[in-house]
Amino acid sequence: MSTALSVNDREATARQVRMLAEYFNYDLQPHDLRIYVDALRDVPDEHLRAGCRRVILAKTFMPRVAEIRTCIDAALADERRNAAAAGFSYPQAAQPIEPHCSRCGDTGWAVTSERRGLRSVGVTRCACYATNPVLAKQRQPRYAKDEEGGRR
Repeated sequence: MSTALSVNDREATARQVRMLAEYFNYDLQPHDLRIYVDALRDVPDEHLRAGCRRVILAKTFMPRVAEIRTCIDAALADERRNAAAAGFSYPQAAQPIEPHCSRCGDTGWAVTSERRGLRSVGVTRCACYATNPVLAKQRQPRYAKDEEGGRR
């Protein structure tokens, strides 16, 4: 199963990130937006919305991707607790997964220097990019080719 977002999903993710940037009065550059959308491409839209609501309630500055993911996991945990209290249980697959790399949070991007104000001075590919199994799965081709060379 591919984690690549469709054009509509990418735009929905971009809208959520732009909304956060506007709320936190953050000067969101196009390259910043691409990094956020790329790093959040595996998050379903409804989970991202719940996480962004939690970000607005919990944070005072524009969060990094890892902080958004933490808020998404917390929102899902709250939802699971509420559902369990009502007698419903989620399948095991819905449980949040800890990232393989704590430096980049499985995004493949790491900050190379300290933050100055609201902006990071620089980012680079994380050292785990070649070996991280989550990133390797995301780099797989979207469609398998059949014997005649067409899409399956």
